[in-house]
Amino acid sequence: MLPQIDYGGRASVFRVSNEGSPHESGGMVMLSLGKILGLAVILFVVWQVFRFLETQKKIRESQSSGHDQSGASDGAAGSSVDMIECPRCGKWYQAANEAEHSCE
Repeated sequence: MLPQIDYGGRASVFRVSNEGSPHESGGMVMLSLGKILGLAVILFVVWQVFRFLETQKKIRESQSSGHDQSGASDGAAGSSVDMIECPRCGKWYQAANEAEHSCE
């Protein structure tokens, strides 16, 4: 709480009063529900900002490491298909289409 200024009717003479100050009366500064909720909101916002920054950092690292390994990105990152080599004909086919494969 800010001190109250009493000018005493004249602008040149004033007195500072600390009446109601918790420090002078020996009272403790209590945490109200509003202060606790405000602190929780601030902590949540800071946590979300750091989480966002970490996500962006991981995205940048994965993009830079992807260019180093493959050279060119074909846009199909993350999609892969299991392939099986036929022991008779030597052709490769998708594991999901195993029943459709026929040796010619």
